[in-house]
Amino acid sequence: MARAGLKFNANYPDPTMTVSLVRDDDVIDSFKLPIDEVSKLAGTALGVAAEAHRVSGKPNPHMSRHEEVSLTSVQCTGLNIAPGRTPTSLTLMFYFGEAVLGIEVPHQLAQKFAQRMLTSAAGGSAQ
Repeated sequence: MARAGLKFNANYPDPTMTVSLVRDDDVIDSFKLPIDEVSKLAGTALGVAAEAHRVSGKPNPHMSRHEEVSLTSVQCTGLNIAPGRTPTSLTLMFYFGEAVLGIEVPHQLAQKFAQRMLTSAAGGSAQ
């Protein structure tokens, strides 16, 4: 079976990124994307994943800190909080250089997240 994936390369000093579709280590096609629009690509992909999960009817996975999860961890260059799209939500903003990814979070979940963050920042074990 063919392995497919994406390859990303920064093009500095030109503020763009080359995104390539790869199959079995061969580049099939590529396009340039302005760095400040990279978050749109990531946000769209993550939004589709969230919607697919919602329509599946499956329970939310990984609600405990102690469950193992496969993830890609990257360091952001900044963060902030902004109003959400609804009165009962807020948006967590993560900056990656010129790219900004916003994640909408319902207030109830944001409160639980804030408690876990404070506990972890104080050296405790967030549950």
